[in-house]
Amino acid sequence: MPDTRGAAPPATPTPLRIKPTVGDVVDLLDRYAAADRELADELDRIGADPCSSRRVSQATVSRLMSLLETSLVPGVQAKAELDALPRGLRRAGIAEWARRSVRHVTQAAPHPIEGTA
Repeated sequence: MPDTRGAAPPATPTPLRIKPTVGDVVDLLDRYAAADRELADELDRIGADPCSSRRVSQATVSRLMSLLETSLVPGVQAKAELDALPRGLRRAGIAEWARRSVRHVTQAAPHPIEGTA
């Protein structure tokens, strides 16, 4: 069993309201996307390690187990909750999530240096 001392506690899914809202769908999509990003980042880190023994080390296994508990399981739960929602609500939530994501990216994008754009 991996040493989980100092690890973040497992993410607790937020229970949906009796009548879920577009905001609930956005929250589920955020959880699902975060799990996907975190797994991709960890796999990239593992793949970039030139030493094959470190790729399969106990530390790597421990990080993957922690990721499973803190991100992947909540991400899978979010996906299952999304799949159970009515199609119209899912579509409305996806549209809102996409708008927020684009807004977040454009706000975070660096501004070009004058004379280079």
